Amino acid sequence: MSGFSIWALVALIAVSGAIIWWAGTILAFTTDAIDAHVGWGEGMGGAVFLAVATNLPEVAIIAGCAYTHTMSLAVGNILGGIAIQTAVLVILDGPVLRSKVPLMSTVRSLTIVLQGMVLVAILMFCIIGALMPRDAIAFRVTPAEIAIVIAWLVGLWLVSQNEDRAAWRAGHELIAETSKIVAPHRRPL
Repeated sequence: MSGFSIWALVALIAVSGAIIWWAGTILAFTTDAIDAHVGWGEGMGGAVFLAVATNLPEVAIIAGCAYTHTMSLAVGNILGGIAIQTAVLVILDGPVLRSKVPLMSTVRSLTIVLQGMVLVAILMFCIIGALMPRDAIAFRVTPAEIAIVIAWLVGLWLVSQNEDRAAWRAGHELIAETSKIVAPHRRPL
């Protein structure tokens, strides 16, 4: 790659990004079709099929880091990926792109909240595992790795149990209902 000019590399990155964007839309439609065929909901499909497919590059990087014994790079890669995804959400939910209500208040499903909690638990176990003493390994497995697998499996179970429930409603709907009940005689400003 050192033989290419900077503009050729920028063009290559732009074309690669466009191809990845196009493939991502096809992947999303394919995941929906698999969800419909298997009978899983969107949350389960996203947590299994879409997550595995989109994390294949991360798996390759982590495997390479494990092979070269650069665990700090592996943990940095995982945390950096989460940080950039969070930054994209903040930008998309920013005052420029959103309408009148924040993106998170339009969530109509407990599934997204459960997935966020599972993500926090897995990241917590990842950090704990990196800080554990090296002698806490039995059969080439650490307690943190076992906790990560258990947290993911419990998360999948929770998502599957709450997929079809309509127990979670958007915040602005609850506020509107509450204001009607508490003060029905007030006129809007």
